[in-house]
Amino acid sequence: MPAVRHDIRGSVPWPPSLYLDASVLMGAYKVGMGGGSSRDKAAAAFLAGIPGHCEAWTSLLAIQETCWGALRRPLRDAANRRGISIAELKRQCPPDYTRAYAIGRGRAAPLMAFLKGLRISLREPQAPAARQRQARRATCFLVRQMMHAYELEMADLFHIAFAKLDGTHAIATLDSGYQAVNGLEVYTVP
Repeated sequence: MPAVRHDIRGSVPWPPSLYLDASVLMGAYKVGMGGGSSRDKAAAAFLAGIPGHCEAWTSLLAIQETCWGALRRPLRDAANRRGISIAELKRQCPPDYTRAYAIGRGRAAPLMAFLKGLRISLREPQAPAARQRQARRATCFLVRQMMHAYELEMADLFHIAFAKLDGTHAIATLDSGYQAVNGLEVYTVP
């Protein structure tokens, strides 16, 4: 069954459980900081309007991706000035890396405060200690299956796997690639 797309700029049917992709979180944050595109503004309004009967949640992976967005720019700028990659900057020019990382960390602090203020849950696929190996294997199996079926970035495949293994088929994202995944309800801006 192909993905069902819901335009978040209008009235949407609210699912009982909704996974939030990093793109929606970052878009809303940009608006909160006084910037953002029309898509980001739609994401911010959508997040603000999530009703109480819909459990909105995200994963540590989405939080990490969102924070990396704030950290990456000063690191990339410092690396570009030297004509090297961020990894090379870290190895070859530790003082420059440390300065750039401090700038990025300063940008990430308000982002973390913003994320903390959202009414969302943070969770990962859960399993009792005795079944952790099974949960890990199930996640990797699902990601590997989707790798062959869809042209999505690896992180996006993990977002979908986390949601599906949790029993959530509704995902809010500004990434159009999710719309190719069978069985999802994709809340987005077309």
